[in-house]
Amino acid sequence: MRGCKLRSEHLPEETITPDNANDTENDFDDQNTCIVCFENPKDTVFYKCGHLACCNACAVMMRDRNADCPICRAQIVDVTRIYQV
Repeated sequence: MRGCKLRSEHLPEETITPDNANDTENDFDDQNTCIVCFENPKDTVFYKCGHLACCNACAVMMRDRNADCPICRAQIVDVTRIYQV
């Protein structure tokens, strides 16, 4: 492992200040946003792979166009909307 660094050596040292306190919340919002339209929250999983990547509108559009899963490129057989409680 010559020349390799530990993962922690690659991460910048950050201090949470009032200016960047909401960055974690924004990161969560980005993780919950549809990767196709970047507007709506992810709420639909693909069948058979089970990836949660899109909003219902984009997932249905991809299924109807015989597109593949944007995460693993598996065939989209159907889509299932999920609800968080």
